[in-house]
Amino acid sequence: GHGRALTFAGYRALGELKGAIARRADQALEVLKASDPEAAAALPRVLRALVTAANDGTATARAAPLDAFAPGSPEARLVTALLAPENRLLVASERDGVGEVRIAHEALLENWPSAREQIAIDRRDLQTRARLETLQRRWQEAGAAERKTALLTSLNLAEGTDLVRRWDIPRESPLGAFVAQSQAADSWRRRRFAVAAGIVAAIFAGIAALASLQWRRAEEQTIIARAAEETQREAQAEIDAARREA
Repeated sequence: GHGRALTFAGYRALGELKGAIARRADQALEVLKASDPEAAAALPRVLRALVTAANDGTATARAAPLDAFAPGSPEARLVTALLAPENRLLVASERDGVGEVRIAHEALLENWPSAREQIAIDRRDLQTRARLETLQRRWQEAGAAERKTALLTSLNLAEGTDLVRRWDIPRESPLGAFVAQSQAADSWRRRRFAVAAGIVAAIFAGIAALASLQWRRAEEQTIIARAAEETQREAQAEIDAARREA
């Protein structure tokens, strides 16, 4: 009984803590909506940078490099506000000499309605990006000989192109550069196929033209032969008639 009461009290305290964190996030966002509405409106884009989703759809926090948020941009201003000591909703750190930022409390993803709703909207895209980033890392680690075959093609390329366009992913970012290189390789393949198809079409057209010419010549020879046979028959008929008269 005593242990169960402590467990219950612990769960209740945890629930209260999660609720307090969510309320603090709501308050921070409301203050920002009044003072810097552009920054507040950048929440979906900032969350996309700081959240990923597994194959089963489970959302988890992830770190993002600070330089992913252009200085002075609405996204950077929102990050600054959420990092502020009075909010502490994000934490900054350094790894391998690179500054990065991440969500301070994983509980925010489920307990803060604004985050939960946005993640629900983006869940499929977050899964797609996670899969594309896995392929991008594989391409990056591949040897020179295997790099071409590790680029995106078909459905993966279509999904990557669509995501980069809709999310406005910078071309200079790792994923943006990967998709751009894949598009360039795909365009080259298509051009090469078009040239090859053109050559094959020209060859078939030449064969068809030659066959048509040969057919016409054969037809002409047949007509000439028939005319000669007719002339020969007429001549023979005249000879036979002359003989009878004689």
